[in-house]
Amino acid sequence: MEVTKAGYSKSADYYNLILVEFSIWGILTWANPEMNSSKEAEKLRNDDFWRYIQHVCSVLRLQRRHLGIYRQSEFSPGKKWHCHFIIAKRGTEAVASAALAATLRDDWRNGRADIREIDITKAREGIDYQSKPQGDCRIYTPALERMIKDAREETL
Repeated sequence: MEVTKAGYSKSADYYNLILVEFSIWGILTWANPEMNSSKEAEKLRNDDFWRYIQHVCSVLRLQRRHLGIYRQSEFSPGKKWHCHFIIAKRGTEAVASAALAATLRDDWRNGRADIREIDITKAREGIDYQSKPQGDCRIYTPALERMIKDAREETL
């Protein structure tokens, strides 16, 4: 099994995700202590995340159902839950990646947001970081699952 620079084994998620071209890389944290208090708050964080994505889609006139998103929650050493996510380029072509990243950054009101365009020369490193196996609650949107399936079929 391949090992990363950080010393952990690459996850199965990594090998699926590298098949897709991504445009956005992000990490969200919540300022509200109740959202960080326990793993049980995951449902609240999950609902919050999808409301946020839906709002950004409505602002940018994107269809949420077409977005390929991989999302994972993780408990940080600072005792806070946070969310890692990446968004595929397919489904967001109508909006420049810089505009999408800026809107995502500007619309997050619940804590800290570190959201960037993926540097194509470092895309695999970003995917590797986002899919590290220490996380919890991994979610692939149906659109992302279709993108992975399509990419696999193209390589056959």
